[in-house]
Amino acid sequence: NCGLGLHPANAAVDEMYPDDLATSLTIGGPALGFEGDHRPGHFNGVAIVCLKLFSIVLPTVAYFGQKDAQQVAVLQQLVRDTNLPLEIRVRPTIRAASGLALSSRNARLSPDEMDRALAIPRALMAGLVAYQTGVDPVAAARPLLAGLDVEYVGIAHFHGEPTLVVAARAGATRLIDNVPLK
Repeated sequence: NCGLGLHPANAAVDEMYPDDLATSLTIGGPALGFEGDHRPGHFNGVAIVCLKLFSIVLPTVAYFGQKDAQQVAVLQQLVRDTNLPLEIRVRPTIRAASGLALSSRNARLSPDEMDRALAIPRALMAGLVAYQTGVDPVAAARPLLAGLDVEYVGIAHFHGEPTLVVAARAGATRLIDNVPLK
């Protein structure tokens, strides 16, 4: 119940998000830059949804995928800032045999777009190898993304750890991926 008068098994959308909902969250820190710049307000919404779910379910551990590294950093910040008794654990990105990160968005890709999207994992691996050899990972990754509409390629620092991040479109489908550099 968690004081919300809801039961997670039968909570309707209007119970979770009533028309008169007057509470919102503004997330800074890890929500700034990259996805935060390209999707303004997105992480504020993620934070309120997850906070509501965490309050209803009361988990002690929650698992999230590395593929959404910035979202994970936002949720880790939320847990710290609100003193939730919850541990966020990060699981490795699950990839197809081709190296492409698994995502429901992949189903939207035509065969040609799928071929072009494979540049993303190749670019990330090139960036990782470059970083390990003292070369600029962004400079190594960017040229491999030719043929995609690149929104960003950069190094994010989530909790002090450098992560090479990419967002690009293959056709109309927007894909994000990353690789920790340490």
